[in-house]
Amino acid sequence: MKIKLRQEELLCSNCGKPRTFYYLSDYSYGERLVLINHGTGYAYMNMIEDAVYDEFSVLLKCILNERSIVLAQSDFAEVLNSLFGIACDNIDGVPIDFLYNVGKCLSCGSVKFDSELIDAEKIAEVDLPVITHESWNLLNDEEKRNAIKDLLDKFKSARN
Repeated sequence: MKIKLRQEELLCSNCGKPRTFYYLSDYSYGERLVLINHGTGYAYMNMIEDAVYDEFSVLLKCILNERSIVLAQSDFAEVLNSLFGIACDNIDGVPIDFLYNVGKCLSCGSVKFDSELIDAEKIAEVDLPVITHESWNLLNDEEKRNAIKDLLDKFKSARN
């Protein structure tokens, strides 16, 4: 999908190579750029139009309610972001991780960049993959609930 994005270029603090970063407009609502491939690329998601995102959120709330787990809205959002990748198709063979929020240098893998832009911010039309849910949509409701429960248990164990 071609989309207009804000584009910034920064130099890697480690190797000095430039890295392009993309951002949605400050006026975007319900849209999200997701870092993919361990922070080396981007994918697009419109969370308002994405029925699976709503479905997943409702299923997660039901499961938490069944387990008498009450979370603050910010904590629920963290859990939702931690788990939602299972409802998404892999891109280039790599699972989607919604918690990944640090872009990496494409040359050395560093996550440290100079704070000054190489050039002024630009608007660029970029072709991005779109987050899809074909595999998730093949599951029945019980399979979806079980997948969320299993991952929720792993998430809970990892946090303890």
